[in-house]
Amino acid sequence: MSKSFTKVLGLLTTSILLLSVTSCTTTNNFKPTHKARTSICLIKSESSIPGSANRQMASSMVEAQVVFGVRARIVEIAPSEKVSTRLLKALQSGCVLMVSAQREYLQQLAIFARGHSRMMVLFIGSEIAQVDQPGNFRWVSDDLSSAAKMAGFFMAEEALPITIISQNGYQNSSAIISAVKEGVAEFRRQSGISFEVSTVRFASRAQLQKNLQAQVQPSTVLLLAASGYWTEAANYPDITFVGADLQFGQTTKKLPGNVVASIERGSGNQLLKAVSALLARDFANSPPLRRDKPLRDGLVELRSTTGFSPELENYRSNLLATE
Repeated sequence: MSKSFTKVLGLLTTSILLLSVTSCTTTNNFKPTHKARTSICLIKSESSIPGSANRQMASSMVEAQVVFGVRARIVEIAPSEKVSTRLLKALQSGCVLMVSAQREYLQQLAIFARGHSRMMVLFIGSEIAQVDQPGNFRWVSDDLSSAAKMAGFFMAEEALPITIISQNGYQNSSAIISAVKEGVAEFRRQSGISFEVSTVRFASRAQLQKNLQAQVQPSTVLLLAASGYWTEAANYPDITFVGADLQFGQTTKKLPGNVVASIERGSGNQLLKAVSALLARDFANSPPLRRDKPLRDGLVELRSTTGFSPELENYRSNLLATE
């Protein structure tokens, strides 16, 4: 790692790291440059989807600005716009690295990348066959189930009633909930201690408040919700909260002290790698780059303020071995 990069990354970390967290992830090194005259663009719709990887990608784009000196901006596509026309307009304005987690744009971005070899696409989530993937199109899995299983095990270790409260429309909520229950079941298998896991959904702040008021206290709650709802956690100090996509320990937004863990993406690291390759004019890979091992590739993690028990570390190792 160069001295200049160490200094920049150190300043970045100091400014954004507010919590001491335990993280199951590996840090990769990148060589920075501040001579770039290019843009990274997050391609998304005008609507916001809770739980989408877009939030993590937007944060990682800011990090890329600091580390590499590139520009970063958001390109929103209106429902009335033709996607291919909007992508061409974005490319003409300097968007040579297009980043997206918007499922409905997957095929359009793949087709666009195939027709424009001097740019790159990084896509997070959904599925694309390798035969349909051009060399300048990088695909990264967005499977959160490994970290969700760990979260279930972690919550069961608290030995308190467990409730999952999910916002309507939260992306991949059904898969996350199923994985959390699997983690709880694994703890039950190992310990012999039985836990019931209840699940409720909400569509408004009033419904969330009603659900939280109904909880036995003390208890443990996994809350799958957009960031604006998390102010409610402070009103229930006897509930231990676990979240998802909170950018735990990497945001200036302070969370209540009873929020102790979060299911997080590590896929922002793939964005930094893509920028590094772009600046080296290494646009394409043969075969196309694919990252589909969530734990092994550092795409997902469970972050916690309290650390992990030996049993949870062992469970993580077992999950890693099965990828």
